[in-house]
Amino acid sequence: MAYVTKKSIESSLEKLHGTAHHLLKIWFTLKQMGMTEDHPVEITTSSPTPALKILFSYGDPEEKFFIPFAHTSRFKTMKGDAARSIIQTTIQRWHSSGSVVEVDPTSLLDIEQAASGTLLVKPKRGYPRGLGWGKNGFALEDNSRVCIPDLSFCIWYFRQTELSSEECTREILLKKLAKELSLSPAEIELIFVPDEGEFSTQDKPLTDKELFDTITEKGIDLNLPEQILEQPFTEHLTKLRSMTTITPGPGWLTRDAQSRFKAALESGSKAILLYGPPRTSKTYIIDQIIPRDSADRVTIQIHDGWGYED
Repeated sequence: MAYVTKKSIESSLEKLHGTAHHLLKIWFTLKQMGMTEDHPVEITTSSPTPALKILFSYGDPEEKFFIPFAHTSRFKTMKGDAARSIIQTTIQRWHSSGSVVEVDPTSLLDIEQAASGTLLVKPKRGYPRGLGWGKNGFALEDNSRVCIPDLSFCIWYFRQTELSSEECTREILLKKLAKELSLSPAEIELIFVPDEGEFSTQDKPLTDKELFDTITEKGIDLNLPEQILEQPFTEHLTKLRSMTTITPGPGWLTRDAQSRFKAALESGSKAILLYGPPRTSKTYIIDQIIPRDSADRVTIQIHDGWGYED
């Protein structure tokens, strides 16, 4: 078995520095928690903590977190209560207060507040359009893109992870990272750039102290410029359309309406509204499940001559 070396970590820190806005840490946290288009994640004062530890812990005695792609020492670290003070607080502000401070990703993320007070976050329709582009897509500047070097991020992510000899290649590590973070090909393309470097391994993992000393000495006060990769929005869309189909229309244009109707019935829903212009198969999908001559079906024609009492 193999583990990445201190030298590899140091090299990855230099490449990662200044490649994205520091608030991309929230997107990574949501992805590590399992966020996909079909799976919202619940944000409480503590639910992001396990994901934060996997992504950003560095052996700090005070359990602080380290953000390798941040561009200034101010944003390189977060305190141990970041699940509450950073992740939950920032998402709550995005959702309710309109105070966004630098980045507003609400065109990407659908944020709802449950009755219990917890926040539910999932991608919006049209996602990942805008991800990785401009400030609201977590790039450092408008008209630029996030440019995190993929291998260097893999080295950081698997900084103390046991790897098999087969996993010690860029291609395999990227597949392993994609699985762990539920990353789609489009998300990978929009967040990462190719990093064709190499890395070395050793037969034992870095201890927490060795990792902490490495970050303290080599990572926090890096005096390197930001890595701005300019990209017009048209280029971003061209890249995105080559990987996925985006439609601004409602979900039934791209998903099977009948299967969605069945799922709503099976979920126990008591009232389901089908809407749309004439001849878009609203009645048809009901016919396929409950025939018109069934004793379980009643059809009522509503017209403008009815009053409230009817």
